[in-house]
Amino acid sequence: MRQLRIRLGRRKVTVEAPDIVGQPLLVSYGLGVDSTAMLVEMHNRGIRPDIIMHSHTGSEKPETYAYLPVINAWLKSVGFPLVSEVYTGSKKYTSLADACDNTETMPSKAYGKGSCSSRWKIEIMQREVNNNEQCQIAIASGLPVVRAIGFNNDARDCDRFNKAPKFKEGDTQYEVYPLQDWAMTRQDCVDVIEAAGLPVPIKSACYMCPSSQSWELAALNDMQLSRSLRIEARAIARTLRDKAGIPSTVGLGRKWNWRELMMQVDPERLIRLDASHDTGAATAIDNAFEMATRALSDPAMAKQLLKTSNTLKTHIRKYQTPEEAVA
Repeated sequence: MRQLRIRLGRRKVTVEAPDIVGQPLLVSYGLGVDSTAMLVEMHNRGIRPDIIMHSHTGSEKPETYAYLPVINAWLKSVGFPLVSEVYTGSKKYTSLADACDNTETMPSKAYGKGSCSSRWKIEIMQREVNNNEQCQIAIASGLPVVRAIGFNNDARDCDRFNKAPKFKEGDTQYEVYPLQDWAMTRQDCVDVIEAAGLPVPIKSACYMCPSSQSWELAALNDMQLSRSLRIEARAIARTLRDKAGIPSTVGLGRKWNWRELMMQVDPERLIRLDASHDTGAATAIDNAFEMATRALSDPAMAKQLLKTSNTLKTHIRKYQTPEEAVA
């Protein structure tokens, strides 16, 4: 075998390159409906991935993590590699929720910025690719790694695809979107999973995700909702404390405040959460619920909430009639 000099992380090493170097197929697996359907349909079409990678944010719902042994059992049964779990590796934060708590901020999408995927998923996966011998042999041989992403063929994901970065000459990996190539809608994904005899996973997302619909808040357990409200309260309080003028973001929903919504749709639960709140659960700073009360009555905040009141009314209606919201 020929010798090949490759980089593994920060180290340069010499390895024996195989006579035939393949182009690695890496599945970016989110433990949700679309990426699960992508794996099932790959099997149906005789496509075998080399690596199936899931990046932990540490803040997804327990039902999402509970799906891992389910999918691994299926992967083993069809001869696919098991899911490779990768973590942030940060010495400061063990999860996205911890990062929000400690920096007194909300997830980036609440501020109208890109999703958290870049820092908490893509960068972490890239680090693993940089340390994977199979991937680095391919890259050193002039073959970029192929990363399969589960964007379905519904309008929203088609829009996400159109905005995604495109491959450029010299890139060491490029993205493919099999579900779009196969014209598979979200419902098609559900059907394929059920046909394989697998349970359909819940939507994969962090419990305090700014993209959450209002009706999804009802499904959060007390810990998840309590911590989400604390993250929101501390971030808004920091904005009002550090910045003059009217905040552009009024809450985790960006144009609607999670706490204000709960005050309207389920005040009894909110009172119970307030009464049982453990201020030491994350950081021993001011009580987040007192902070929220002060923030919501701040003149600048009150003015912005008034401007976005119609948005809040829309989400109250969605919360109260979830069957219409998801139709």
